[in-house]
Amino acid sequence: MRRLSIICLLLLLALPATASDWKLVWSDEFDKPGAPDPAKWDYEEGFIRNNEAQYYRRDCRDNARIEDGMLIIEARKEQFKNPRFDPAAQGKGSSRRNREFANYTSASLTTRGKASWTYGRIEVRAKVAGGRGTWPAIWTLGNDRNAGWPACGEIDIMEYVGHEPGVIHANIHTTKYNHVRKTGKGSQITIPDATTAFHVYALEWDNDHMDFFVDDKKYFTFRNEGTGRDAWPYDKDQYLILNLAIGGEWGGQKGIDDAAFPQRYCIDYVRVYQK
Repeated sequence: MRRLSIICLLLLLALPATASDWKLVWSDEFDKPGAPDPAKWDYEEGFIRNNEAQYYRRDCRDNARIEDGMLIIEARKEQFKNPRFDPAAQGKGSSRRNREFANYTSASLTTRGKASWTYGRIEVRAKVAGGRGTWPAIWTLGNDRNAGWPACGEIDIMEYVGHEPGVIHANIHTTKYNHVRKTGKGSQITIPDATTAFHVYALEWDNDHMDFFVDDKKYFTFRNEGTGRDAWPYDKDQYLILNLAIGGEWGGQKGIDDAAFPQRYCIDYVRVYQK
């Protein structure tokens, strides 16, 4: 009997981590109507990246609000004057200031300066926006922004581009592995009803690998190859971003369907667990 007990104990110790091993350390259930909780979320503002067409507005209910127990990020087809417009702007970053108007508005919410994590499970239940030209995402960036991108590390838990209906992408970006060098690492999975039904998009991140899931179906693993920070900068805190981009270098490859607007990206909850 004693020998049987020891064998059972050894088998239990050999089992992989289960849901009971995770402890909830941060969440937003979006259960209070109005503005997103300012203790948890900040906003990106302006023309930010990737030559995207939208202007991200700060704290604007038209573009980001909590409604019916969900965070709604809404992209709208409307002309918006760039408050940072500078017709003389030249050089690096000038495209953010020399554009007088945007033809689309949207929102990008971030936990930067509010919350960040090293390792754990990040889980988001969402229904993505669709339509040609849309580019909703769930992703993280390293707090060490002085290192620059991609050295700080980027984890794309979910990306969807409207010109590829039903396809969900996961990607990572590091100094060694990124799309600029054409060495990017990632995978994709077909979710035909991604724009009409809610799904759980999740990352499980440990010191030696990351696993990416949709509804607990794992479809991509990125492993720490042990060669240093150029390949694995993921031993430091990352903060979370939820955004709905329009156009840009990937989302806009097949143009933008203006008839598709407005578009809503609906997030039921965000939960972060650690062991």
